[in-house]
Amino acid sequence: MSDQSNPYAAPKANVDRPEGADGELVDASRWQRLGASFLDSIVVWLLPFVLMTAWHFMNRNAAGEMPPLFGSAYLEQLFTSVLFIVLYTLINWRGLSSSGQSVGKRAVGIRIVMLDGQQASGQTGLLRIASMSLLGLIPFAGVIIALIDALRIFAADRRCFHDIVFGTRVVKV
Repeated sequence: MSDQSNPYAAPKANVDRPEGADGELVDASRWQRLGASFLDSIVVWLLPFVLMTAWHFMNRNAAGEMPPLFGSAYLEQLFTSVLFIVLYTLINWRGLSSSGQSVGKRAVGIRIVMLDGQQASGQTGLLRIASMSLLGLIPFAGVIIALIDALRIFAADRRCFHDIVFGTRVVKV
């Protein structure tokens, strides 16, 4: 008896991930990637913003001025940037490790995979984040690097530079 005539045979369709007509994974759209990045930014900036605002509000001097956290505006900005990176990592560690998704990627239905379609490890996901976050801390050049990296999604393969470096791509779930 062949499998096609057996009504009790296991299904042969791959229901774990969407595939294109040729059986390949479907790349995430530019809008999905932008939306995921926007949502991740909201998540990661909201908590530190609230904490820093509360600290400044409670520590106003007699003139109503808000002093820098560490006595230097530069040190305060550096501390805030590092805090953002740490919080982003903590918030997204589990999702990146288990499914290749940050909070924003999960919300818009996309995930990170290796070029061969295998699930990316949590380490790969976090290295992607850390590399771009640390490069973004370089005064002046960090903003330009981040902009060039982000604009790379308009290339035909829709892969940012951090995708190319780590051998990953972002696909629809």
